[in-house]
Amino acid sequence: MTNNLISYSFQTWFGALFGATAVGCIGLLPIFIVPNE
Repeated sequence: MTNNLISYSFQTWFGALFGATAVGCIGLLPIFIVPNE
C-alpha cells in the first residue's frame, strides 16, 4: 500500500513537473523565433 502510494505521488509530481516544463518551453519559444525572422 505504502509503496503504491509513493509510486502514485511520484508519478503525479513528475507529470506536473513535465507539464510545467512543456508549458514553459512553449511560452518561451516565440521569444527565440521572433528575432530570427
